[in-house]
Amino acid sequence: RYMNQKALIIGGDKRQEYLKEYLYSKFSEVFHIRYPADIWALEEIESFSHIILPIPLSKDKENIYSSGNLCLKIDDLTEFIKPCHKVFGTGFDNKTIDFFEDKQIEYYDFMKDKTFKRANALLTAQGTLKLIFDNTEDYIVGKKALIIGFGDVAETLAEKLRSNGMEVYITARNKRRLSLANLY
Repeated sequence: RYMNQKALIIGGDKRQEYLKEYLYSKFSEVFHIRYPADIWALEEIESFSHIILPIPLSKDKENIYSSGNLCLKIDDLTEFIKPCHKVFGTGFDNKTIDFFEDKQIEYYDFMKDKTFKRANALLTAQGTLKLIFDNTEDYIVGKKALIIGFGDVAETLAEKLRSNGMEVYITARNKRRLSLANLY
């Protein structure tokens, strides 16, 4: 479907590497800007139709997230993005969204898709559970766990911990979410 189009992946972590391998079968070209030495590709950004940003977009609200020490500011990246691009990501702040809308750039926020959001919560909870199992020398049945906050990931994690015999405690600032946690 996209074989005559090119995808540019920017930043990220190992998940982006898996995504790159998948996209090779869908696009005519895929390039991943992950390290400082790859920044040159931004000069050719107009040749790419799709720009895929990391999850999360940023951990400090200023720089594009990358486990490869990319050191690319969000503001610097947006200077290169044009209306010819389709941008995919999540964690866009209001300034970035305003930029996309002002420039009429088509963008997709992964976390607006309920199916993706649920799948992400499930995978994150499973990864957390694996870390617990890998770093616990004995059994977890009957042990206590404290979850701070009660968003989608915490809700899924609480369910997984309870099903593995743990006693789960939850704290949250949002009274509605805390009430929901009490139901569990």
